[in-house]
Amino acid sequence: MPRSRGDVDVTKPELDAASLQLLEELEADNPEYAVLLAPVYAQGGIVDFEVRYANPATVSLYPGAPAALVGRRLLELDPGLRERGTFDTYVRVLQTGRAQQDHARYSGPQGELTYRSKLIPLRGLLLARFRDVTRELQAEAELRASRDELQEVLENTTDAFYALDRQWRFTAVNRHAERFLGMSRDQMLGRRMDECLPAASPEILWHMRRAQADGVPLSCEAYSPLMHTWVEVHVYPGPRGLSVYFRDIGARRQVALALEESEARHRALTTATFDALVLHAEGLIVEANHNAAQLLGVQAPEELVGQPVERFIAPEALGPLRERLRARSEARHELTVLRADGARVEVEAATKQFPYRGRPVMSAALRDVTERRQLEAARQRLLEQEQSARREAEALAQARTRELLSAQEKLVQSEKLAAAGQLAAGVGHEINNPLAFVMGNLDFALSALQGSPAPATSSPASLTEVHQALSEAREGADRIRRIVADLKLFSRADESALVPVDLHAALEFSLSMAMPQLRHRALVERSYGEPPRVCANEGRLSQVFLNLLVNAAHALPEGSASEHRVRILTRREGGSAVVEISDTGCGMSPEVLERAFEPFFTTKAVGAGTGLGLSICHGIVRGLGGTLSATSTKGQGATFRVVLPAWEGAAAGEPARAPARATAPSARRRVLVVDDEPGIAHLLQRIIGREHEVVVAHSGRSALELLARDPGFDRIFCDLMMPDGTGMDVHAQLAERQPELLGRVVFMTGGDFTARSRAFLQQPALVRIEKPFQPELVRQLVHQAAPRGGEA
Repeated sequence: MPRSRGDVDVTKPELDAASLQLLEELEADNPEYAVLLAPVYAQGGIVDFEVRYANPATVSLYPGAPAALVGRRLLELDPGLRERGTFDTYVRVLQTGRAQQDHARYSGPQGELTYRSKLIPLRGLLLARFRDVTRELQAEAELRASRDELQEVLENTTDAFYALDRQWRFTAVNRHAERFLGMSRDQMLGRRMDECLPAASPEILWHMRRAQADGVPLSCEAYSPLMHTWVEVHVYPGPRGLSVYFRDIGARRQVALALEESEARHRALTTATFDALVLHAEGLIVEANHNAAQLLGVQAPEELVGQPVERFIAPEALGPLRERLRARSEARHELTVLRADGARVEVEAATKQFPYRGRPVMSAALRDVTERRQLEAARQRLLEQEQSARREAEALAQARTRELLSAQEKLVQSEKLAAAGQLAAGVGHEINNPLAFVMGNLDFALSALQGSPAPATSSPASLTEVHQALSEAREGADRIRRIVADLKLFSRADESALVPVDLHAALEFSLSMAMPQLRHRALVERSYGEPPRVCANEGRLSQVFLNLLVNAAHALPEGSASEHRVRILTRREGGSAVVEISDTGCGMSPEVLERAFEPFFTTKAVGAGTGLGLSICHGIVRGLGGTLSATSTKGQGATFRVVLPAWEGAAAGEPARAPARATAPSARRRVLVVDDEPGIAHLLQRIIGREHEVVVAHSGRSALELLARDPGFDRIFCDLMMPDGTGMDVHAQLAERQPELLGRVVFMTGGDFTARSRAFLQQPALVRIEKPFQPELVRQLVHQAAPRGGEA
């Protein structure tokens, strides 16, 4: 019958005796903890569980005999079950009838433990099994830590290291390998070794193939053309590929060669010096050589024959010597001998027994230790000298390396300056022409206006002429603006940002800069197709085209423009854009063509070129994922071919452009102009001041103070570079304090010539206009401003 305790129903679902006995037999030797629980109901719900059975393994979980747990409440044994949510899991398993696995933590006598539990509903009861997985989880954590530690060790080891899969694709590269191989890990990971390192040492490659084929580690020392030094390489094959460790041993090999030379000299010295040799039997000397006679102080070796050995041994050395003779010891040892004149000499003795003239004799090779010690001291001094020389050589090599790097930097800078000189010549020519008629027409207009009567009485002809002069001056100024824009483009050649580039625009800019060199040497023929845009840095790409065009000009004689041609061809080839620049100049021999892209190789006279131009161009094009190649025949000109992958996508973050047509007048707006240049502020007042209210602030700081007091402006034109608070500072302060004003700001820039300004202008949400700007663009931006408060 069911029992009740107050309003708690303690009805216990029962297992028959056979089932319970079977459960006890099954769980008797089970190392996992097993508890059979009966639910305790109250008001229609489970409020606790009562222990019906506990196997012997639960002793380590709950102290005491397992039988003592029977009849006890689970929440009494573990009050934290509800807080951990475990109790709700037990109820859910019993109610749904579906078994469930989970992890649980338990604070017991052995500390904080983690268990993997399995809950099984069983005829209205709940069988809970627990297995201690604390050590397993700790082992997994230790394994992860070990892997992380191994990765850190590989990264911080002094050896260069890389790993290859079975197809020889790079899977890991540490920082020393990046420095040695001259490539970043991003450039190598996932790519085949022969693609990244086509000039790898054949000997190293042979050892790597052999190690992979045989499945055994191999080591070698070889000269690496990539690093221009000797390296020590260790290759370890594995199931996933190869692990390769290598280090620079150039300095070590120099030291080793020096040591080998020293040891060769030492061997020659020891070979030329024979030891003193004495043969003795039954305590008497039977034979000796001249060195023995000299060592023991007699005139001839014959004087020693028949003499007792002990006569020439110092008294204190007799005991140890007799012991060695009895034991027939052949170990080297030192002892003191007496010369015929009584002088004492320390020697090293090496003894050996062998048959001599039908009887066993003992040979003793004696060497004056004084001489040996002198040789050792000399060798030590030599080693110290060579170590000192090695340190001096290493210091000298480092100094020479620094000098070479410095010289290389100067040569690269020289090449840049040479390009800058060519650019300056072209720019000077291109700017001087429009500047001449800008200034001339302005002078004419000013003279005409100063010397003319009032406009009302001026003749239409004179006003027309003044208007024409001013129009021509504006046209010249616009040409100067375009040239300055091109110069700004060229000045960004060192930036790494890649954007979609129109090849024809880049070619036309480079051609305009190279025309002073080309004009008197050849006619330029354009054969433009429809090449796709490419993803590149437009300044650096223009630098490549400018260098190729100037080289073409230098291959042609001056004064024969009608007889020679420089042809520029563009087209699409599959998914690539192709540019070919050809000339009808002197061409190149096969030997020169083969070395055309080598750094510092030039056929020009000393001082006329550094030999870095084509090498730099080759590096730029390769860095853009393209190729630069050349074909030429001596006396028949040359063709340089640039192939770049096409860019597919939509441009973003471009500067604001002038509208195609004028817009209708807009409602009156409030406009804030922030610029430290008074002329710019006056210009904007003239452009929009008749239709709109214009307020001027001459610094970023004053603009922020004004906006803090009066934020009611529909449009804010802000200069980017100002001495007292830049446009970037204004943007940062508005983003923090008045973010609602950011959508009204238009930045004005005359050039992003600092790293901070370039990074700032890369933000796609910014609206900016380039100086000099078109008046209609300014009016359009004011017209497009959203009115404050939603007014029309």
